[in-house]
Amino acid sequence: NLVRGLNVQQSQIEKTIKVLKLFEKLEDVEGQVQCAQQLTELAEESDANRIAIVKSEGALALLIALAKQDRENAKLNSVKALAALAKSVENRQIILDQGALNPVTEILLHSDEECQQAGVACVATLFEDEITKKHPTIIGSGIIQALCKMDKDNTNIVAHPNLVKSMALLTKTP
Repeated sequence: NLVRGLNVQQSQIEKTIKVLKLFEKLEDVEGQVQCAQQLTELAEESDANRIAIVKSEGALALLIALAKQDRENAKLNSVKALAALAKSVENRQIILDQGALNPVTEILLHSDEECQQAGVACVATLFEDEITKKHPTIIGSGIIQALCKMDKDNTNIVAHPNLVKSMALLTKTP
């Protein structure tokens, strides 16, 4: 029964990624957003799902490309998916290597509070371990400056519960 359940989830992951690729070719951003939401839900279910999604050819690149879109819901849902995928330690380095840091940094500076929260949650998850905190893309990414700007600009720090954690993780010396 467990094996059958894993096969069903793997099949659902593969189908969702195929549809995501199709929507990308059709330049259907809303369809891509729906796929990102589906992948987020699947990623939240298990570590095995998170790893399978990241290992699926093209899925991560498509989510990162979606995060670079101008549309707010595209940015928001793709960064939520990246945050869910980053819950697996083994995925974090891959996510950073694929170039996710720049769009995540951009969403931290977005005017919408929900977008900011998604960005902060993603940063807090991506940088929970010592290895990713030393990732070369951090230097020059502007992520620490973005977090500091949020801290300075945001009078309601409670709205961003992971902000302090994110700043501490990135600025703590080993």
